[in-house]
Amino acid sequence: MLGALASANILFVMFLWVTHARFPFTLDLMEFTVLQHVLRALRHQPIYDAAQSGFVALAYNPLYYFAVLPMTWLLGPGLFALRLFSILATLGSTLILYLVVARRTGSSSWGLLTAGLFAAAYRAMDAYLDTAHSDSWLIFTALLGPWLLDQGRSRLGRWAGLPLLIASFWFKQHGACFALGGALFLTWREGWARSWMYWLALLLLGPVLHIFAGTALFGPGFHYYTWEMPRGWSQLDPGTFVRPLMFFARYYGVLLASAVLLILHLARTDRRKLSAWHFQFPFAVLTAFMGALDPGSSDNVFIPLGVWTILVGALGLYARGARPVPARGIRLDRLALFLSFAMLLYSPRSVILSRHADGQYAALIRMLHALPGSVYAPWIGQLPGDYRFVPAAHWTALDDMMRAGGKGPQAV
Repeated sequence: MLGALASANILFVMFLWVTHARFPFTLDLMEFTVLQHVLRALRHQPIYDAAQSGFVALAYNPLYYFAVLPMTWLLGPGLFALRLFSILATLGSTLILYLVVARRTGSSSWGLLTAGLFAAAYRAMDAYLDTAHSDSWLIFTALLGPWLLDQGRSRLGRWAGLPLLIASFWFKQHGACFALGGALFLTWREGWARSWMYWLALLLLGPVLHIFAGTALFGPGFHYYTWEMPRGWSQLDPGTFVRPLMFFARYYGVLLASAVLLILHLARTDRRKLSAWHFQFPFAVLTAFMGALDPGSSDNVFIPLGVWTILVGALGLYARGARPVPARGIRLDRLALFLSFAMLLYSPRSVILSRHADGQYAALIRMLHALPGSVYAPWIGQLPGDYRFVPAAHWTALDDMMRAGGKGPQAV
C-alpha cells in the first residue's frame, strides 16, 4: 500500500513535469523575469545593471542564468529550456534520495518511499521545482555534494563534493549554509591539520570570488542586488522562529521529529555513525531561518530543510521499524509514513493546468496586439514573443528594492 502511494505520487509529478514544461505562460510569477536574466547572459549583457523601466534584476545569485545556457542553445531561449533544466535537477535529486536511503537501509522499498515523499511534497515546496528558478539546482548540488563526501573512499573523492556545495551557494545564497557544513564535516572527519585546503577552497571560491570578482563578472550592481538588498530585508523578530516552526509542524511534523530524534540518538550513542547527511541537517535548519529573516519571502525558502527532513526523517523511521515489534503490535514506522503522506496531501486540481490554458494565453496575446497603446503588466514582467510590455520591470524586483530602502546606485 505504501509503495503504491509513493509510486502514485512520483508518477503524478512526472505527469506535471510533462504538462508544465511546454506551457507558454508563467507557472510562477517571476519566470519571465528569470528568462530576461538568461537572455542578458546570452547577449553578454551585465545581469546586475542599473535599474531600468524594462528590467530590474532579482536578488538571486547568478549561476542558474549561466548554467542553463547550453540548454537554450539546444532548445532555444524560452521557458521550455529553463523548465527542462530545472526538471533534470529535480529528477537527479529524486534519484539521489532514492539511492541514499536504499543504500543506508539496504532496502529499495525504503528508497522508493523516500522518493515518493519528495514527490508528495511538490505543493508544500511551493510547486517550484519544475519552474524556471534556481531552487532545483540549489537542491541538486546540495545533495550531490554530500553524496560524493559520503561515497568518497579517497581524499580526491571527498574533494569533488566540496566544490558542488560551493556551487549551491552560487545558485542561491542559502547554499552558503551547506558549503560551510561540508567544510566542517570534512574537518571533523580529517582534523584541522589535513583540512586547511578545504577552507582555502571555500574562502577563494566563495567570499573572495564574490567580493573581488562579482562586479567584473556579473555587472556593476552585483553586490547591491545579491548582498545589500537581501540584507535590507532581514528582520529578526519572533516571526523569524514561529513561521518555520509552524510550517514544518504543518507539513513535516512526523518526519521532523523522526529526523531530530535520530540525530540526537546517534550523537549520544555512536558519533562515528553520523554521516554527511546527518551532519548537514542543522545547516539545512539554518537555511530555513535564513529564509524566514525576510518576512516577505515565499515558502520556497523552506525547500532545503524540507528535503533534508524527508531524507533524515525516513532514515529515522527505518531505524525505528528495525526494532522488534511485539505480537499484534502496531508498526509505528508504517503508521508514521502514512501520516507523513497525509500531511503532504493537496488537491491535484491546484497544480494541473486547465485544458483551455494554451488557448487563453493565445487570446491574451491577440487582445494585447489589438490594444491601441502600450501596456504595463507588473505582475508578468516581459513577454518572450513579439509583443513587448512598456515598461516591463517586474513588481517583485521593484518591491524588493523598496523593502530594502530603495537606496544605492541602482535605486529607482
